[in-house]
Amino acid sequence: MATAKRLYLYIVSAVGLGLVLAAATTLLRLLLDQLGIHPVDPFALPPFNGAIDFVSPPADTVRESLSTAVGLLVVGLPLLLIHWGLVERLVRGDGVEAQAERQSIVRSFFFAAVLGTLLVLAATSTVDVIREGLARPLGAFDPYARVDVAGSAAWAVSFWAAWIYFARVRARDLRQGPTIRRAAAWISRFYLYGAAFVGLVVAVVSLTAIIGTFLDLLARPEGMGNRFGGQVLVAGLTVPTAAWWVRPVLAAAAMAVIWGYLWIGHWLYTDGLNTRGDEQGQEERASRVRIAFFIGLVAVGVGLTASAFGQGIGALVG
Repeated sequence: MATAKRLYLYIVSAVGLGLVLAAATTLLRLLLDQLGIHPVDPFALPPFNGAIDFVSPPADTVRESLSTAVGLLVVGLPLLLIHWGLVERLVRGDGVEAQAERQSIVRSFFFAAVLGTLLVLAATSTVDVIREGLARPLGAFDPYARVDVAGSAAWAVSFWAAWIYFARVRARDLRQGPTIRRAAAWISRFYLYGAAFVGLVVAVVSLTAIIGTFLDLLARPEGMGNRFGGQVLVAGLTVPTAAWWVRPVLAAAAMAVIWGYLWIGHWLYTDGLNTRGDEQGQEERASRVRIAFFIGLVAVGVGLTASAFGQGIGALVG
């Protein structure tokens, strides 16, 4: 009965959270649009000068989005507040029931799924915002894609706010105790070490991409795939752009910074758990998930090194 109750409360809380986040991102996006941050549509070009146009959504679209967001908020916010409030009551205090709730598998799976999903979405949106924020002033836009900086910024703010809240709640569980063991423990560790692993791998791959781009620049300074010498054709018009390598370097640098920061943050937290002198620290040091993390890093490092070595030999032969 306790497991069924937990499943109901956490599933409905997740549904309410999704509705609230959808409403919040829509409202923030509309607010940013009113502040003048519009999507860039390369196919809505002025008839003469060929400059990229900043397109504001029609009034009907704004009203429809606003009404949808209000409806989602009216339904999702009470759903989230009521059910998550009940969940918080279950873990309040140091009683036997509160300790059992903090140690439950359902709670561990909820936090691992929610935190992992929010982390990926927030990091991706933040990378989009940084990339476009740096690329636009340099003229390194994508002339063949519609870019919505306001939407990415709204997603980043909403997802990071939710991630910070739930991360603090889960950190409180580990701080209050008792020690989380067995399946509930490895589910929590899977998120922590998985986030650190993905962050480190993405950061290293991004740095490798930057180095590879500059090597391509040295080998073929005229560029790759750009036959117009700093210009591209969009809708029959010639649009000036930055050098071909600027946008890939900016994108890779943004990914390296964001995912590198996430790697450092999660690794420092796991290392703090590992150095604790209590039972929780002993469990962390004996964890198989931690061992699998280091084995995975070694395997990925060997694979990337072998791949880079092979590509280097191929470039020399060519």
